[in-house]
Amino acid sequence: MPSCRRLAVAAAALFLACTAHAAPPPTPTLKPGLWLLRMQPDDPAVAARLRELQARLKDAPPQLRQLAESMLQQQGAAWAGGDSVHLCLGAADLAGGGWTGAPRGGACTTTVTPGAGGARFHTRCTAPVPSDTEGEARFLDAEHYTLGTTTTVTTGSGTRTVRASGQASWLSAGCGELGR
Repeated sequence: MPSCRRLAVAAAALFLACTAHAAPPPTPTLKPGLWLLRMQPDDPAVAARLRELQARLKDAPPQLRQLAESMLQQQGAAWAGGDSVHLCLGAADLAGGGWTGAPRGGACTTTVTPGAGGARFHTRCTAPVPSDTEGEARFLDAEHYTLGTTTTVTTGSGTRTVRASGQASWLSAGCGELGR
């Protein structure tokens, strides 16, 4: 008859062997609809430049503002004020990593690697400005998640890396004017 100690060790080994290859817990299914994404650059100088750009756009001629708004709307997005944007995310957008906030369309590709309670992602854009973004999301529930990103942008004047963190909250099932 095996000793109690041997039996306990064997049971623990069997438990560890069975759970070591178990899939991570499923991530919550995010709700499709209108989302508020608030991203804050970690560098105060970058945050100040973004605020300045937003102020200049606000004071720009109406045609220029409408052009910028139209470009955002084609991406299913709209400025929500300050450091926030509204995103209209359908089920296909969510499944394809649209929750990352990456631009949509042929110039950008996003690869998502799901993990326990979140996901890592990489987005590469070739136009209008070449960039690479590495990020990580934590899905808190079906209506909330957090993001951390590191984006490297390459322009004629050199390469710049920007780190940002943010939060997203689901607002409604309908997207209003952003609906596609």
